[in-house]
Amino acid sequence: MEAPAPPAKWTGERDAGAFAPACVQTNTFGVMAVRSTTEDCLYLNVFAPASGRSKLRPVMVWLHGGGQLNGRTNDYDPRKLVKDGDLVVESTTYRMNVFGYMAHPALDKAIRSAITARSTSRLR
Repeated sequence: MEAPAPPAKWTGERDAGAFAPACVQTNTFGVMAVRSTTEDCLYLNVFAPASGRSKLRPVMVWLHGGGQLNGRTNDYDPRKLVKDGDLVVESTTYRMNVFGYMAHPALDKAIRSAITARSTSRLR
């Protein structure tokens, strides 16, 4: 397990038309569990109406279910709610089960280094 890293740089518009991979999950619920072995899974999804971007709207944050054992953001597609409810919906993927609660000195050190590097680069 590694500390989160900044995404690779891109130019132009970034295609955000698909959900990110699900985080690693145990096979707690058998066939209901999503098969995934990737750690590249910490993403924020934002769904907003296509028009009227300057209009203030309510924001709903949706966290998938699964009892911190399994689940994924694409368990629910919020596009109809965004369209009919005229609101913004945010959902996020997150590490679950043992991977979500894991604490290790090496991981703590990597996270502190990443935070220090980001803070230092902003001061330049």
